[in-house]
Amino acid sequence: MMLRRINVAVIVRDHFRTFYDYRERVRNPQSRRLSWFAIVLELLIPAVIAAVLWRTGVSLPKSSVGTLITALAVFGALLFNLLILIYDVSGRDIGDALGEVKAARKITLTDMHANVAFAVLLTLASIVDLVILAVGVRGSVVTPTSIAFYYLGSLFILTLLMILRRMHLLLSSDIRGHA
Repeated sequence: MMLRRINVAVIVRDHFRTFYDYRERVRNPQSRRLSWFAIVLELLIPAVIAAVLWRTGVSLPKSSVGTLITALAVFGALLFNLLILIYDVSGRDIGDALGEVKAARKITLTDMHANVAFAVLLTLASIVDLVILAVGVRGSVVTPTSIAFYYLGSLFILTLLMILRRMHLLLSSDIRGHA
């Protein structure tokens, strides 16, 4: 069916499966014990930010919508390129590294892939939300789409921070291994 081809639930599921104790997972790669605290925090912080901005009466000016769409489109393109780089790096051999180092690298790359794919999804959802805001009649969709954008934007920033941290771990490990 056509809907299976565009079903993005697997991307969302894989992203939230990356919320575990990293050290425990490296010691035991089969471990998949999720941190429900981290998942709730990931969903709650953006919701609180969106609620506070809504309650204080902050709304997106229509003049900034085009700029935001452009910025998100650029981020989306960069994130797609990052997916390709992750695929490329995952196929490279790291030589005589210990089994634990190889396992940690594989876990980090797998998690980064899930997080980047989720960030691309957030980018697309945010762009759609902003387009609805841009073409919507003032008062009918402005508040709900602004709230949705604040939520999606906050979630996007948190996801980018996760990607940055994982990228930092991966590169630090690889640089130390080659030094």
